[in-house]
Amino acid sequence: MNNPLDKLLTEWAYRVHDGMPNPSDNYHLIHLKESMESLKVDDDVINVVMNHLYEKRVITEGATNRTEDLHEIFFAIAFAGGDISKAKDLKGLKQVINKLKLKLDNKSKHIETLIKFDKTEAFPTKKDIELYKDATNVAKKTQTYLKSNKLKPKSVSRVFGTGPGGTKMIADAVITLTNGDIVSVSLKYGKGQFSSLSIPQLVEKMFGLKLDKGLLKDMYADGYDDEIEEAFYNYKLATYDVHDILDTGVGKYTEKDKTAIKASKFTMNSTWLDFMNTSVVPVKTRTAFTHLYNHPDNSGPRNVHKAMKGKLLNNAIDHYFESKNATLVPNLEDALIYILRAEEDTNYLYVASGGSKFALIPSQNLIRGKSYTFNNIVKTDDDGVKKSADYTYDIEVKVDGIKAFTFNIKWRFAGQAGQWDGDLQHKGSKIEFHAGFAKAFGLPKIPKDMK
Repeated sequence: MNNPLDKLLTEWAYRVHDGMPNPSDNYHLIHLKESMESLKVDDDVINVVMNHLYEKRVITEGATNRTEDLHEIFFAIAFAGGDISKAKDLKGLKQVINKLKLKLDNKSKHIETLIKFDKTEAFPTKKDIELYKDATNVAKKTQTYLKSNKLKPKSVSRVFGTGPGGTKMIADAVITLTNGDIVSVSLKYGKGQFSSLSIPQLVEKMFGLKLDKGLLKDMYADGYDDEIEEAFYNYKLATYDVHDILDTGVGKYTEKDKTAIKASKFTMNSTWLDFMNTSVVPVKTRTAFTHLYNHPDNSGPRNVHKAMKGKLLNNAIDHYFESKNATLVPNLEDALIYILRAEEDTNYLYVASGGSKFALIPSQNLIRGKSYTFNNIVKTDDDGVKKSADYTYDIEVKVDGIKAFTFNIKWRFAGQAGQWDGDLQHKGSKIEFHAGFAKAFGLPKIPKDMK
């Protein structure tokens, strides 16, 4: 395999969870960049390739998620003074937009997006009603915050398009003030979280440890294959070992699933690396394993697998870090910037859970130059083993001695089959801003009536 392109494609395929690189998948593009870096491709070449792929994706990408788009549009309408609850259909929505108290920038784009989704499923669905209720609460909290800081809005808009290189911008909505300044708002429907993080990048920025192919893949190649295979054996007991025993037609497990598993080259002697190989377990067959694993009558083997996976993998990961002398880096600025998705020189509002999570995220400039400490909060059983089946714990962050915020490390399988068909991914589900967050970075306080 002397062709550099063949090497790159092989490396990229090995890193993605199903062995089939997809340039339309954000995670796959992250793995592509990591693959090129691993093969020591010139930085300028990497930038050209990534920019081209992102731009191509923007051109060819179809409609984005209805929930995300409508939540952002509803926020803009509600912030501008529109009562969306009075709209009973698309025509009513247009009437609300045409009677707003505050200017709605890019009005035609808002309406075009609403028309697009209305053709797919007529407004309002039950989910749409939940979205505009949440968006209205978020808009009110944002107005309260601006008013408390004597900032007067002039207009508002949902963000359309993308930022440099075709990447999605952090801001989901922008508010223009009467003095000409712009306030960027990052909106999250439901629980707020910072989950789209790369484990290799997070590990390098937090611990100074460079991973090559991924956490478990690197561990497997570095002498931890026995621990990983032992944990995987319990997955085989909860899937392949019972595929002939459990009844089809129960839950999502079908006769077609059973046939697909029989037709695969997978056996009880197969390894984890075999399972990830699509020539052994085709991508479509992975769904059959998922249905089998979640079979209603499979709770016993499934629970044993979860317990053993947690103990074996969690301990192995801890030992691996210890063997590499991986400790927190002295300067955690880059880690904080990455976790908070901080912009270079501007702050932005982060709003989630209907406004119950509200913070002004500091710029990179404000983050740099401070002293940081991370306090790991790990929930364990009586034997000192992590309780979670996933590798998870909370990290409390102090800034210059001030308790600022808590986020969680949560590394779990998240591939096509949900278990074992790829490496671990970061699926952090928690971000909690403490009372000292604003003070720690010298930011305006959040009004008490917003709590």
